[in-house]
Amino acid sequence: MGFFSSLFGTHSENAYTSSPTRNAILAHDGTGVSRYLEIQTTTPSLSKVDKYLKSQELNQPSGVAKYLARQAINERNKPVVVLTGVAKYLNNNKDSAPVVKSGVERYLASQINTPMSGVAKYMLKKNVADRHTPPKQKTTSVESYLQSRPETTTSSVSKYLARQALVTASQAKAEAIAVVNAVVESVAVTGVEKYLQGQR
Repeated sequence: MGFFSSLFGTHSENAYTSSPTRNAILAHDGTGVSRYLEIQTTTPSLSKVDKYLKSQELNQPSGVAKYLARQAINERNKPVVVLTGVAKYLNNNKDSAPVVKSGVERYLASQINTPMSGVAKYMLKKNVADRHTPPKQKTTSVESYLQSRPETTTSSVSKYLARQALVTASQAKAEAIAVVNAVVESVAVTGVEKYLQGQR
């Protein structure tokens, strides 16, 4: 219910019908507020709290109480189960009944009693050995690069110096040969030497 329904009542009235309240309102010459106040004083309206308290005074059972009452009635109306002598005996001797194992339980029980396979023994030994050995440190890419390089490497500078040394040595050798040739030429050449030079 909204604000307007509390002002004008909960039931809609036909505008063309006449009621004693409506006739009194139409006959009264006052403002709308004064007419409203006059209606409010003549017709008592209960708040929701007042309505709740009034319903509690009537001691109507709550929904929970009704539910519990229905459950109690259903429990009383249940048929009584009469146990036979065998059923009574089985209920009394539940603990002494033989235990029936499933196939899986029997398989697992047999697996506990079987000796370990060779693979299982190997894996167990390997796990124990791995626990006692210190962990290997992973090498970085720089370390692996340095390990893969040959131990004796020559730089480009040392290669250049080696080539220069060879060139210098070959030049010195050529100069030595030229000096030797000059000395040989200055010495008197024999006939055999002339012949050999001509053959070259």
